[in-house]
Amino acid sequence: MAVQKHTETVAEGVRVDGEAVIIDFRWNGKRYRPTTLYKPTQKGIKAAAALRRQIKSELSVGIFTIEQFAEYFPSHALSVKHLSEASPEVIDHLSFKDIAQEAITVHSSKVTPETLESYMHSLNRWWMPFLAKTPIIDIDDDYLESLDAELDWPSPKTRNNALVPLRFVFKKAMKKRIIVDGVKTRLITVDPSACLENGKPKRRKPDPYLPEERDLILAHLYQGTGLDVIWYHYFVVAFYTGLRIGELLALSWEQIDFRTGRITVDRAYSKGRLKHTKTGEERDFPVHDIVLNSFTAMKAFTFLQGEHIFPQPGSLNMPLTKTSDPTNVFQKVLKKLGIRHRPTYNTRHTYATVMLMDDVKPGCAASILGHSLQMFFTTYAKWIEGEATEKEIAKVTIVDPSEVAKKKMKNTQLKS
Repeated sequence: MAVQKHTETVAEGVRVDGEAVIIDFRWNGKRYRPTTLYKPTQKGIKAAAALRRQIKSELSVGIFTIEQFAEYFPSHALSVKHLSEASPEVIDHLSFKDIAQEAITVHSSKVTPETLESYMHSLNRWWMPFLAKTPIIDIDDDYLESLDAELDWPSPKTRNNALVPLRFVFKKAMKKRIIVDGVKTRLITVDPSACLENGKPKRRKPDPYLPEERDLILAHLYQGTGLDVIWYHYFVVAFYTGLRIGELLALSWEQIDFRTGRITVDRAYSKGRLKHTKTGEERDFPVHDIVLNSFTAMKAFTFLQGEHIFPQPGSLNMPLTKTSDPTNVFQKVLKKLGIRHRPTYNTRHTYATVMLMDDVKPGCAASILGHSLQMFFTTYAKWIEGEATEKEIAKVTIVDPSEVAKKKMKNTQLKS
């Protein structure tokens, strides 16, 4: 009598059979129960469940292929049969575009839609015009280095961002397998993108508005009539909370606690889409009376909607989502007042530096702005050190050479 193996369902569509972790799904009208490459550990079971979700997602949009099946389950009979029948010449000449499309599919379930969109934009903007039709096996480090040198990168940061999707395309190519003389082997064995190192982005130094400039700007906006007065309240909040522009746009009434005088920052607009804050963390802090007064004044415009605080120009029912709207208003005010141009984002730097000049502890200021301490100290070192630097410099003993010369001449005359 045969001994039955003990199997256990550990997650939806995931079973453990001895040392094997098996997933269950339907494809082309058939049911498949392939064994994964994972071990029956908590981490392995979690990875198997994620793989099943990814496959079901690919199946739902019709992009799951036999090539992907063979990659996920190389030891399965169907995979072995496919690889043995596949033409090495066809697989060898998979283009950069072919692999990039597979890589994007894999990442579609691992990153946010915004991140995936930025990956695709970088690939299409920087790499596809030169590499799309090139067989992946023909792209080596010398080729990439030459291409990198010829591209007109607007900044090191842009280049660094573009290298991210390039690297995962070649990482995907490294996982590809082909049959050579009956032996399964890698499509490529060396990652040519490894030769391209990240550049060091130039960090723009804070260039805050002086308190007197801030006051002139707000005084000018205060004189606005009709709906224009909304911009006064918008920039009061900008100057006296240090919120990022995306966080300002996303402000809703549920984030304001009038009883305690505090604000909760847990969301931001980015490219017209609502998402988490830049750091992904929520922060909560008290605000000044001038800010609360502006929020109170804004109730007359948008409080009844119960959602957004700041509306689009000329449409109180629609939330303000474009950074260009406040930017255009702000730059017009700067020109009218003859104030030196700086980006609108510097309202944030203004509040940061004002806090430091008014002896707010750096740790508290960093928490309000949503910075790590390291980032805060790096960005605002000039203001943090402030008077302390001047006091330390004053300790240095300075000898005036002219006084030494005069004294020497006087001693010589006395001796003679």
